[in-house]
Amino acid sequence: MSKLRSIYHEERHGPQVWLCNYDALNLALMYAAHWLWVLGYPDQAVEAEKECYEQALRLQHPYQMAFGNCWASSCYHYRGEPDPLMARLETGVAVAEQFQLPMWIAATAMFRGWWRAKRGEIRAGIEQFSRGFAHWRDI
Repeated sequence: MSKLRSIYHEERHGPQVWLCNYDALNLALMYAAHWLWVLGYPDQAVEAEKECYEQALRLQHPYQMAFGNCWASSCYHYRGEPDPLMARLETGVAVAEQFQLPMWIAATAMFRGWWRAKRGEIRAGIEQFSRGFAHWRDI
């Protein structure tokens, strides 16, 4: 990450997101949030997720905002922290619905269903997860 941060310049590289749908720093932070957790650094995973979220907000690119809120926030799922996960998923699904991004609508439904079931809303959670999975499968 330090190498990427040293060569990434938001003024120069940030606008590229509008050409290829991805921002190099944002994408790296999304995956860092996962891998840091896998490697045993859960606090650093959350820091990467927060930086990813802030980067997506600065860029104001709908796909990056939906992707980041849905994917990078998985570190909260791994950590068993439903409140920050649900907050990010709500933001992610709002962007996904506004800009018609079906993959992220489906993904957020699955995550939200999982957590509803885990919190005791078994039937509603399974139904929401199943709708999200069916949507994902049909994309």
